[in-house]
Amino acid sequence: MVTLFCAVVGVAGSTFPVDINENKWVGHLKKAIKEENASTITCDAKNLQLFLAKKKKGAGVWLTENDVKDGVTDTSDLKLLGVAGAPLSLVGLSEKDVKFVPTLEDVESMNTPVHVLVVAPGIITTVEVRERKDEMLMAELAYYQRLGQEIQIKCHSCCGAILDKIDTIYEEGSHPKPFICVEGSSGMGKSQLAFSLGGEGRKYPRPWFYWPLLSAGEEMQRVYWNFSSIATAFESVVKKDELEKLPKAEILNSASSFYTTQKLWTYGFIIELLRYYSRADVGAQMIRVENETFEVAKCGLKDVIDARTKINNRKVLPFFILDEMTPSGEIPNMMKLAAFQRNVFRACGLVVIVMGTDAKISNLVSQSQHSRTGSHWWMTVVSSFPTYQSIPFNDPAKEESWQKVIKLHPVVKDIADNSRGLFSRYFVDAVVQFALEEVAENEIFALADMLDAAFKAVYVKAQDAKGFMNTESGRHAQLMALSYTNASVELPDYTISATSCDDDRSEPPLKKSKVGVQSMHVHFANLVDEEITDVVVSGGRLKKSGWNPLDANLSFSSH
Repeated sequence: MVTLFCAVVGVAGSTFPVDINENKWVGHLKKAIKEENASTITCDAKNLQLFLAKKKKGAGVWLTENDVKDGVTDTSDLKLLGVAGAPLSLVGLSEKDVKFVPTLEDVESMNTPVHVLVVAPGIITTVEVRERKDEMLMAELAYYQRLGQEIQIKCHSCCGAILDKIDTIYEEGSHPKPFICVEGSSGMGKSQLAFSLGGEGRKYPRPWFYWPLLSAGEEMQRVYWNFSSIATAFESVVKKDELEKLPKAEILNSASSFYTTQKLWTYGFIIELLRYYSRADVGAQMIRVENETFEVAKCGLKDVIDARTKINNRKVLPFFILDEMTPSGEIPNMMKLAAFQRNVFRACGLVVIVMGTDAKISNLVSQSQHSRTGSHWWMTVVSSFPTYQSIPFNDPAKEESWQKVIKLHPVVKDIADNSRGLFSRYFVDAVVQFALEEVAENEIFALADMLDAAFKAVYVKAQDAKGFMNTESGRHAQLMALSYTNASVELPDYTISATSCDDDRSEPPLKKSKVGVQSMHVHFANLVDEEITDVVVSGGRLKKSGWNPLDANLSFSSH
């Protein structure tokens, strides 16, 4: 007979003994563990996973009760006992293997060994990330990766300013962390920026995780589908935390006791991502999880901080980018959901960048009403983006066609270079398509005809794919953005011709239209600020660091 001390993964203080004949098999041990923990383990014994609790895949030392007292979650360094018919004496669990005579000092320090870790469904949830390898999707991913590299080289100061801000947030000691908010109209280049934040050669070259939030559904940009599996995984663990049952004030306030005291599946998922990064050999690049199975436990904030600290002792911490964030939509409790997805990283002391077209993602609630009453750094706003970078076509015929067009009509390249993000790409693709289909090899064509065709294609592609254009408020907001409605401009004087009845006089200035707050949320155009802007919370209001409230600085741009 041998006594084995076991602990359930994800359950604090769960060490318990099991007495079993050493001539029995692993399958028998599963059954005995199930019988000892009938109220904790509710699945069938065959569904348990057992791990030999010796480090270095069985070649190291036993884990101790002190190691597992707070609820161990990481089994990556342990050996799986995956064969039900394996005799215990052959897998390192014989009486000789586990023999240990404790001293009083061992007992007081909890240095007594644990022999088996148990993973039980319901206590641990399995989260699979399986990204598709569709040829068209991979080509789109490759395009964005090339574009990101080009922007890094040619727009170094723009990307460097954001990376400097990330370093500053990590270096300053506040918790929860400020966040970075990238706001801009659809198509302005937010997602392109997400691929451009590599920092090779910097003091702290940081990698980063990226995924879009799935609220865009079938209307998502093609590149997003390359991250749909990890996005689904993230949203699945968030859903398991059952936010709908919790008070909104607790979730919106990132310094609330909810984040410091509750065990969350989302914390467990963040820990698994940090461990994945810890094992990976990556430099300052986007981390794309392609094919991985995570065993996620429900964890507390302390567990995340411990995992983060272990990584930070030997590697720089990564940052996280959540694209297409919106607190509005048809899904119930969207504001709580968006705030939680943002705040959970901040509570963990991790830098998160949220990207979106909805102005509300920068606020969601005035935190100063619920936590610190003094002025403190709330966020950094990024509202200007790198200029369009021309990427050579993979198709030689298309590249040759483009070069011919811009040589004959240089203004076409000027239009592309001075337009924004997605619009430039639509324009260039349409120009090349026109040249290939409508123009003979050496024929001189009318510039006006080509521009008409290209601008029409840009219009159709830009509007047809946007859900906000299906609503009246969305169309109104789009018109405001295009018409520069609430920009501050000096109107020229126009002279009205004199008549016998009145003298020469200047026409009164037109009354400036007011842009409704709702339209700003539906279609958020660029901020007036062209530089990265720090925003503080002071007196219950968001203010631009140093002087004016941010609210006074929001405007639709002419770009």
